[in-house]
Amino acid sequence: MGRFVGQRLATLIPLWLVCALAVFLLMRLAPGDPAQILAGSGASGEEVRRLRSDLGLDRPLAVQILGWYGRVLQGDLGVSYQSRAPVLATLLERLGPTLQLALTATFVATLLGIVVGTLAALRPRGWGDTALMALTTTGLALPSFLVAILFIFVFAVWIDWLPVRGYVEPTEDLARWARHMILPALTYGVIQGAVVARMARGGMLDVLGQDYVVTARSKGLSEWSVVAKHALKNAVLPVVTVVGLNVGVLLASAVVVETIFGIPGVGSELVRAIFQRDYPLVQGIVLLVVTLFLFLNLLVDIAYAALDPRIGHG
Repeated sequence: MGRFVGQRLATLIPLWLVCALAVFLLMRLAPGDPAQILAGSGASGEEVRRLRSDLGLDRPLAVQILGWYGRVLQGDLGVSYQSRAPVLATLLERLGPTLQLALTATFVATLLGIVVGTLAALRPRGWGDTALMALTTTGLALPSFLVAILFIFVFAVWIDWLPVRGYVEPTEDLARWARHMILPALTYGVIQGAVVARMARGGMLDVLGQDYVVTARSKGLSEWSVVAKHALKNAVLPVVTVVGLNVGVLLASAVVVETIFGIPGVGSELVRAIFQRDYPLVQGIVLLVVTLFLFLNLLVDIAYAALDPRIGHG
């Protein structure tokens, strides 16, 4: 297992360096001058040039890239152009709500997906299977903003059970935190749960035809006992990959849901930073998401190898 983890890390490090370079270059290619935005529309050309020099934007691109690489490898993500606060401190402050949302939504998606996928696989091609797969297809087709609007209309406007926007720290009031987190978690959970359900159904169909499951049935065990004790562990193997990738996707797509529901996470901060051409903050946020995504992929690979030792020794 140690050799397997070492090999995976050896492939992820160069990938991380390439992603960091791509983030830097994409921001420099984007239209808009951060010095002009920071100085204001009434600033003179001399003031803008002086500000560009202070920010280091007048240096050759290669010098800027090497300087940024050097600072990032030392854990220094720079200082925000707008707030003048360290980017790392801003990210750590904003990361909590985003991770809470991603983990809560992943729990909803996993639970919903495994239950729906298992129920569908028990009667393949029956009316229940057809109806559940039609629902998952609908879930996959709907964009997140439309699902969010639907939930807001039903749960916040029509029956008035839940708040539309806002966020409360769980340490401050756990009950209010949960009420504010339900709608955004459901929005993510329903969409990603559809992916998990399809993977769970396919995995369960493969496992239910295996000899050891037939043997368990021949011993007179109940169907639920066969599924829960013998089939489920092997059937969720492909689901592990999807769940791990789901967390990364949720982190990357937090912009939409955090903006709609007013959650002060890294997604909503990224929107503000892009409009203000706050290069250090945008680069820091995207780099953080890339790092978490790669780390989650590593955890998925380790979990996969733990569930199926043939992978770890391959």
